[in-house]
Amino acid sequence: MTAGGDHRAVSVLYCTGNDGKFKEASHVVEAYNARCAARGSRFRATLTQVDPDPVEIQGDAADVARAKVTAALAALPPEALEGEDYVVTEDVGLSLRCLNGFPGPYCKPMLEAIGDRGLWDLASRYDDRAATVTCTLAAIRVRGGEEARDASPRLHVGVIEGAILGPPRGDVKHGKASWNSVFTPEGREKTFGELAFAEQAEFSHRKEALVKFLDAAAEEFPQEEDANR
Repeated sequence: MTAGGDHRAVSVLYCTGNDGKFKEASHVVEAYNARCAARGSRFRATLTQVDPDPVEIQGDAADVARAKVTAALAALPPEALEGEDYVVTEDVGLSLRCLNGFPGPYCKPMLEAIGDRGLWDLASRYDDRAATVTCTLAAIRVRGGEEARDASPRLHVGVIEGAILGPPRGDVKHGKASWNSVFTPEGREKTFGELAFAEQAEFSHRKEALVKFLDAAAEEFPQEEDANR
């Protein structure tokens, strides 16, 4: 944690090679910092994008998330961790009710195989096109060296409901394999593909998971401030 004027910044290594995900996450953090400042809180967070490219295991969303952040931490050189407070990864799942929750955490390989139009072609065969999107953010605290690290990754989950309602619309994507253009969030008319990252950051599954993580980090912050006085 480093001093910065009247504030103290919690430094977070956000492990992703997906620039779209990082852009959206940055909007979420900027808005969170602004809310903290408006309340008179000295807490703020800074994100740095790194891409250790960890191998993803098979398993449920929690298993995948824990293994992913652990592998990311192991892949980062010691110098990359200097001055940092947390290493964070995220894993996004898309569950179709008509397929009993499939593909879930395996949505990326499915999309790489059939694309967003293929996903629509599949869902269009069913009357029930409801879908749930989940972001499982895993965080390991690294400040203070190995002896101070979390015994196990902390998980923060964000969930939004929606549906696969029609053919692809919009070209805003999180990476090349993306369901954005065919997923319409509940209560909205536009697909994620038609919403800019800043708009998505106002309500998305990623926002919900990130805010839970930031709230947890902020709860630790005043305790440490008191201990250092």
